[in-house]
Amino acid sequence: MKPAKEKPLTRLTMDAQTDKFDVTDLHCPENNVDIGPDIIEDLVLKGNMGVMTHVVSSTIPVLKMTCLERLSSEMKNIKIEKNYDNERAKRFKVLKMILSDRSLVKRLTLSSTEIAGQPVLAWNEHPIWTRYNFAVKEKYDSSFVDFARFFRNHEVHHYQTPQDFQLKFIGSQRIDHFRYCKFINMNFPRLLNFLITIYLGCCDEEDEMRSMFEHYDEKSDFLYLDDLQTFLFETIATNFPSFDETFLKHLDQFLKRNIIYDEDGNYIRLRKAR
Repeated sequence: MKPAKEKPLTRLTMDAQTDKFDVTDLHCPENNVDIGPDIIEDLVLKGNMGVMTHVVSSTIPVLKMTCLERLSSEMKNIKIEKNYDNERAKRFKVLKMILSDRSLVKRLTLSSTEIAGQPVLAWNEHPIWTRYNFAVKEKYDSSFVDFARFFRNHEVHHYQTPQDFQLKFIGSQRIDHFRYCKFINMNFPRLLNFLITIYLGCCDEEDEMRSMFEHYDEKSDFLYLDDLQTFLFETIATNFPSFDETFLKHLDQFLKRNIIYDEDGNYIRLRKAR
């Protein structure tokens, strides 16, 4: 008796099921979730004189996921314990500290998921992952560094999910940046925009992603206390309105607790973890 043939795994093929999806509707997610501001859409539209075409709309999610992937790569390259002479590396070291801080990450994760009606303190403990055929919590921590790393790896993880997850939650059995952006915005509203905004703010004018946007005019330098404090507060307050002016005081304390500055507010080094 011949052994039964194993059912082949579904892969990226021409006959893979795909739900009907209109990319121009990306910014109006289901369940009335308010995804808030969209820095990439704004920059792309400014570069196209405010005209939204199908092609323009199609580039927006690709640019977003590319930013998230670049952010993850930068974070992987930077070592918190290492001293850098390069100014750019110092800025990304500061950024990695911010995106890894447990207290700040918890507050922002809670603010994000409350908007979607499923408040959690850790992105990797979101109830959505109970439908995911992958040990998210065991392989990724709750930091935003790992949040970016998880979605950088989404092409691999996509095929590790059950078929019903692919179709119900992602909307396709194909790898698709459009649907992944929508998936993130529906379950973690405004978090994607926050991470992209802070990533672009950390880049300099020679970085590829930043140089793509001729209308990007942010001049804050993460190595100056006043600049970093103002940029962080405005970015957080814009994306998560639940943070009010009193948060500015706590933000100042947070930065001074983690970073050593000289008397003029210039970055010297990170404090050692206690």
